[in-house]
Amino acid sequence: MLSTRAAAGLSSLVFVAFCVTTPTLAQQKRKSGNEQMKLSAVANQEIELRSALSLDRNCDSYDMPRIAIIRAPKNGTVTEEFRERYSNFGPNNPRKICNDKKSKATYALYRATSGFQGVDRFTFAIVYYDGKTDVYDVEMTVWR
Repeated sequence: MLSTRAAAGLSSLVFVAFCVTTPTLAQQKRKSGNEQMKLSAVANQEIELRSALSLDRNCDSYDMPRIAIIRAPKNGTVTEEFRERYSNFGPNNPRKICNDKKSKATYALYRATSGFQGVDRFTFAIVYYDGKTDVYDVEMTVWR
């Protein structure tokens, strides 16, 4: 039979083992890493970085994905905009029927500061209604 002190130590040990074997969403994302993007833009023009939508099987929208700035660009701005676009679900996805109509989507857009030419670096994320997060590290080369 275990003493109370030994039992308390054992329950702490079990708890720690449980925590270690069940990584959080943030830990899982850190393990998989961020997507690296190397892009080019023309000065004084807006460039689309990514767009995202969340649709159910009936093509109805869940809450709109949101753009979160993790590390802001030093020589430009990243903005969020809502526009309509066609989805592009694969042939085995039950939501492929949504591909025939436009749905509301969230866009991440970049525009360099007026007069800037060179490389700008920043990190942004697309955060979905269910907490899923896609993170992008961007190296943007801006040309005149």
